[in-house]
Amino acid sequence: MKQFLLKSLLLLSIVFVSCGDDDSVPLGEYENGVFVVNEGNFLEGDGSITYYGRTTGTIDQTIFSGVNDASLGDVVQSMYVNDGLTYLVVNNSNKVEVVNSYTFESELTISDVLLPRYMTVSGDKGYLTEWVSFSDVGRVSVVNLTTGDIESQISVGSGAEDVEVVGNKIYVTNNFEGTMSIVDMANDNSATKLTLTSGPGEMVVDKNGDIWVTCRGGFNADFSPANNGALYKINTQTDEIESTFSFDVNYTAKIAIDPTLDKVYYFIGKSVYAHDVDNTSLSTEPLFEVSDATSVYGIGVDPETGVIYVGDSKSFLEDGEVFRYDANGTFLDSFQVGRGPNGFGFN
Repeated sequence: MKQFLLKSLLLLSIVFVSCGDDDSVPLGEYENGVFVVNEGNFLEGDGSITYYGRTTGTIDQTIFSGVNDASLGDVVQSMYVNDGLTYLVVNNSNKVEVVNSYTFESELTISDVLLPRYMTVSGDKGYLTEWVSFSDVGRVSVVNLTTGDIESQISVGSGAEDVEVVGNKIYVTNNFEGTMSIVDMANDNSATKLTLTSGPGEMVVDKNGDIWVTCRGGFNADFSPANNGALYKINTQTDEIESTFSFDVNYTAKIAIDPTLDKVYYFIGKSVYAHDVDNTSLSTEPLFEVSDATSVYGIGVDPETGVIYVGDSKSFLEDGEVFRYDANGTFLDSFQVGRGPNGFGFN
């Protein structure tokens, strides 16, 4: 009997230990949801992050300042979520705040940067684009992810904007000069360029490893819109433009991709379009209209659910709003966020 009781207690202790090590143990308050990047008004330092609970519908405003008792900064341009850490790129405050993705507690601050725009991670390095100024050429800073130190800097084009790493190459859109820089990571100081139309902005990588680039379009000498916005498909094997889809308008150069990486989303005005990456022509009909929006400003697609998130800046006259749609374009709901929702991150 004593032997039986001893064995039973030992078995129970193993069960309790196993439960304690279960992967279901919460990692933090923000482990299962969507982050909204609220840009904030220029020079007002009111940039913020809103959290939306994917399963609970919980909405938590200004989570960075709430957790860290500090202002996030002036013009939150973008965010990048990777391997338990989130990188918050704060353009006019010249910094990147690195936080724990699950608790949003500050880990470190990347400084010594000038007008940073976008960041990505490949291996154990971060790649951060910087405008530097409105007259100098832009650059990519290679970041030590452990210390936050800048290990090297790569000159690219004027107005270095979005950045993607495919294979052993870094791709950067140069917003001010209408080009894309392609950097061989084996020789960081060597960059080639593709000529695009005016205002290249965000990029996504599809299932084939090709890059889709949005270009806003430019302005004429009298500051009227040139109406030459476009969408490009770049073959990353040949580093050549494979397809060009021209629009007769200027538009916000934002883009998103679905969970299977075979459909890209972009918007013109209040119309959101979906395009299969294997199709050779664009649909003339939008997937849906964000009819209740004032000024559509950002888009993202949840990689877990395929739900489409659309940010409405309300022309920066008041706090913004986010509209949610399913993959078929059916409206789900909306919720209030901070000033100028320009993008999304997913945990």
